[in-house]
Amino acid sequence: MEKFKNITDACVGIPKSHIDTDVIIPAARTKTIGQSGLGDGLFYNVRTSKHPDFLALEQFPKRKILVAQENFGCGSSREHAVWALKDWGFRVLIAPSFATIFYNNALKNGLLPLTISAELVEEILGEAHREDYRIEVLLEEQQLLVPNHSPIRFDLKPYYKQCLLEGMSDLDYIRSKMEDIKAYDQRRKEHLFFDTSLLVKN
Repeated sequence: MEKFKNITDACVGIPKSHIDTDVIIPAARTKTIGQSGLGDGLFYNVRTSKHPDFLALEQFPKRKILVAQENFGCGSSREHAVWALKDWGFRVLIAPSFATIFYNNALKNGLLPLTISAELVEEILGEAHREDYRIEVLLEEQQLLVPNHSPIRFDLKPYYKQCLLEGMSDLDYIRSKMEDIKAYDQRRKEHLFFDTSLLVKN
């Protein structure tokens, strides 16, 4: 995966709550064996129908930060929703809350989901159309910088932070620990024994 770098960008605002994974990418657009190209199917039905809540996707196609309302990513657990968002170009997702499976899938695929207050989300959505309204995401410091606000610290498990900073998947992380795993396995073998005196004789 690509290493996560600090991001300063305007955002795409979607003023809608409970956006489920079938809205993020309809099942008919997931028929692929890979992850690339799924961005073409991102919000396909609502984009092609010119739904007013999703017009910003076409107006600002290069922005890396997506802001939506509560319970983003609910519905099915399909990972294609995360892959489509990433393939489109998003790296940061901001909402008051996320569906749990979607939240974990995002982190495992190099996206950073950030939970902030509903009030602040509403404020950001009101300014999201402005090119000069820019949000800064500092992963190392775990800070979100929003205009006219003090720095907002976000929580993130150390494991996910390391994986994002180093561009590692779960498998990459395990591979990076292979020497430690082998050493542990060797120590375990050395301490295993079978005491025949414990056998019960008939």
